[in-house]
Amino acid sequence: MVPTRRELLVRHLGGALCGAVGAALLVALLGWTWPPVSGVVLSSLEQDEAVRRLAFEAACMGGLVGLGTGWRRAGPVVAAVLPALLLVGLALAPRDGSVRVDIAPSWAEGLFGGAFILLLISLWPPARGAVAGILVLALSGATGFVHQGAPAVPVPPVDAPDVLVLTLDTVRADHFSFLGGPGPHAHTPHLDALAARSRVFRQAYAPLALTGPAHATLFSGISPREHGVRSNGRSLPETLPWVPEVFAAAGYHTQAWVSAAVLEGDLGFARGFDAYDSTFVAASQAGFEGDGENRLRRGHGLLSWRGYRHRSGSAHHRGGADTVAGMRGYHEPIDRPTFTWVHLYDAHWPYAPTPEAAERAGLADNTPLSIGVLTVMMQRQADELPPEEIERGRVLYRAGIDDLDAIVGRLLAAVSEDTVVLVVGDHGESLGEHDYTFSHGRLPFAPDTRVPLMVAAPDLSPAVVDHPVPIADVASTLLALAGLPIPSEVGGRSLLDPDPERLVVSASWAADFAVPAAEEEGLGPWAGLAVRQGDMTAAITRWDAEGLFERTVDPSELTPVEVDDPAEHELITALRSELLRPVAGETAAEPSMEGALEALGYIEGDASP
Repeated sequence: MVPTRRELLVRHLGGALCGAVGAALLVALLGWTWPPVSGVVLSSLEQDEAVRRLAFEAACMGGLVGLGTGWRRAGPVVAAVLPALLLVGLALAPRDGSVRVDIAPSWAEGLFGGAFILLLISLWPPARGAVAGILVLALSGATGFVHQGAPAVPVPPVDAPDVLVLTLDTVRADHFSFLGGPGPHAHTPHLDALAARSRVFRQAYAPLALTGPAHATLFSGISPREHGVRSNGRSLPETLPWVPEVFAAAGYHTQAWVSAAVLEGDLGFARGFDAYDSTFVAASQAGFEGDGENRLRRGHGLLSWRGYRHRSGSAHHRGGADTVAGMRGYHEPIDRPTFTWVHLYDAHWPYAPTPEAAERAGLADNTPLSIGVLTVMMQRQADELPPEEIERGRVLYRAGIDDLDAIVGRLLAAVSEDTVVLVVGDHGESLGEHDYTFSHGRLPFAPDTRVPLMVAAPDLSPAVVDHPVPIADVASTLLALAGLPIPSEVGGRSLLDPDPERLVVSASWAADFAVPAAEEEGLGPWAGLAVRQGDMTAAITRWDAEGLFERTVDPSELTPVEVDDPAEHELITALRSELLRPVAGETAAEPSMEGALEALGYIEGDASP
């Protein structure tokens, strides 16, 4: 029976649709499982772009092939077999890391032209069925990555040094002996020894006392007011300048080991890294000892809405000893300078030091802080805890920094003396100051925002800098230390050339905390704001009236000083000007991070790692 014209039209349109969908799915699978060969290294973001191009080209060519072959020939294959293969491939294929491809443009262009000839042949009935599948696979597979581009592998500068960035989570500057100050200090011999050969910045301040936003600023030089990442669990804007990408573009091998889920690579922190490890299980279980295996997050993001994505490791953080073991067990052959970031989380709540550290701190045991049978969670106010428990919590916290120092010692033992080492805290911790206990993030005062910061480099003479500096300057400093040009979009300035009159700003945001209504006009979106210059601080919060603090006699910024006319003081004027500056919109929360934030102590939106 001869088909009618309508039946032919439906058959061929159906074939075109199936061909387009099936070919796109097949090529997406090809993009994620491309075999490693020598050639150009594509980052994860570049892989995304390449696969999008592949899928588009395959859809176009597959549609043409399907139009020629008709529903009966193309339908069964592209509508059933290929989607099934795609689902298997997306669930199992490595998502992060790099894909190496080596396709000469001249060869690909020849294949592209030949493919069009094959397409015409395929429309001839005797040949079209046999050629269709080969055509789509060869054409789209060859051209997608070529269109992505094949830039020359960058060559790092001559004598480029290895660079190590060590970020210490939740560490107060006044608990380190090399920074001095009143009160007892943690036992930190390894950090003290590093400080003795470093440029030490005694008055370094975080822009915001939350891990994710602080690190977003550390590696971009852009303040949370501008980049919009003001809470944990938020993705970095794609337009945010990112220092690891600059190092990678300069030819460095970039690698990172982080210890908490709020720095998960999927949030954008893995941008620019050749290896990014956030395996929150013990190093011995993760395969780091001996073989140096990296964690692979498996499965494409398209499957996350069905819960099919999975990761090796199930916890939300890991101890610093495991993180450092992962770093020391990484044996990837590297023939170029390295940029390494290691993040350690051990000082963070719930303050569970080793027995040895607890004993050195004067405690009989290292039992975590508790009241009765209920473990104390973050956000408990000072007047809700007995004084002896508050003091015990302070000692436990100090002992945790002792443990952190020992871990840092093991890390530094694996680092060459020629390596540039920058150590910085991301934020501090309130231990009862301003009626805020065992937490951080809500206030901009020194306990929450003053952090250790030091730089050791072969050609950098040891010194102590006493005027305020923002940790946003770390981004430009890292590039300067490596001898790399600083792109104009990277914020801050090099700490190698600091400005003693710099105005340094710390803030907290009302949207992230259970806060009272703003009684002061103009407080706007802030929960608190502090500006520092010289030896003085001006601050205002929703719990504290506008005031001036002299840090030489009040380093924790607890008691405002009396001045004749506060409104006329230049730092109060600067504070009020900061309150009026425009604020970028906040980035959207990632729903997938809700469980991690809750597990890490995010209680009623009022605390975060």
